[in-house]
Amino acid sequence: MALREKSTEGEEVEGEKQLLPEPTGITLLYQTGWPTPRLHYSAEGADWTAVPGEAMAPSDWSTFPHADGWWSIQVPASALEFVMTDGHGNWAKDQNGRNLFITGSGTWTLRGNVITKLLLEDLRSENSCSTLEAEQSGRFQRLTQWHRAITCEALAGPEPSDAPPDPAGQDRRPV
Repeated sequence: MALREKSTEGEEVEGEKQLLPEPTGITLLYQTGWPTPRLHYSAEGADWTAVPGEAMAPSDWSTFPHADGWWSIQVPASALEFVMTDGHGNWAKDQNGRNLFITGSGTWTLRGNVITKLLLEDLRSENSCSTLEAEQSGRFQRLTQWHRAITCEALAGPEPSDAPPDPAGQDRRPV
């Protein structure tokens, strides 16, 4: 399906829709003043990484910019027990001095002692306009991401007749 993006200046750009993959693994975005943060963890109950842990990369997310102290790492797991470290003997744990935990694939943020899972709709401010189609329990779900003042408009006609009906009876095409 072709999409057309319109900016506030009225410029139009056409392209193919982008399918967003289902989350696999854990992406952790961490905000800190440390110059070289590291993630020391046990994935899914396996052995812990060697101290001081894996180096994080400067975040390239526009919503969580490195200029604001955000770092990023991806771990191919669906559960983590972890602590953050600066790699020089300083450790960040929860407010009670215990290890931190993430359960479930997806994108998570850690700011201070607060861990938050980002929902796909939370990612709308990233620099893309994408449509996700996934089949789940025989129903299609579609998510359209918006980037600030950009509007997406579907150029293709109605969905194929063999597509299952929308259970809510709503049009699922982006507007």
